[in-house]
Amino acid sequence: MSGSASAVGSSLRRERGAYEPEGEQPIGGYLAVMAAYLGCVGALTALARRTGRPLPTPGP
Repeated sequence: MSGSASAVGSSLRRERGAYEPEGEQPIGGYLAVMAAYLGCVGALTALARRTGRPLPTPGP
């Protein structure tokens, strides 16, 4: 593991420990959902770059 990956891993373990009452892992589901979300955002960004289309801008 590289230094930064090791630091991220230990940080995640500390966070999980803080939210882990009596052996439960409620943060695990949250991390899985966020990983899926980031994967979708990354895929859409890559697709937009590949096609050359601009990303939509938020509006009122």
